Amino acid sequence: MHATQFLFETMQHRSFDKDIKAFILEGAKELQKREKGEFVSLSFEEKEKALREYEKTDYGRNWLSRIMTLSMEGLFCDPIYGTNIQEAGWKALSSYGGFPRPKTRYIGL
Repeated sequence: MHATQFLFETMQHRSFDKDIKAFILEGAKELQKREKGEFVSLSFEEKEKALREYEKTDYGRNWLSRIMTLSMEGLFCDPIYGTNIQEAGWKALSSYGGFPRPKTRYIGL
């Protein structure tokens, strides 16, 4: 679904809140630190365990909540933004985006 690319591009946009961006980046660094720099190479099960442990901390719980919110935005936004490929997110829920649909990716670039 290109959710990672969506997150990266969204965070790079000039309108994205700088404090939220810092929070996301610091949370990712903290997760990497907790997993001794190995998070990316962990198995699915190991990642799940690591995330569940991180979720037990206030910071980790808030960070995961923010990541999940941004991921859902990516999964259900208009495909013009480079995710929700072939409207798969909409089709999965039998629900579709609002009208009128955007004609350009971002306003004011």
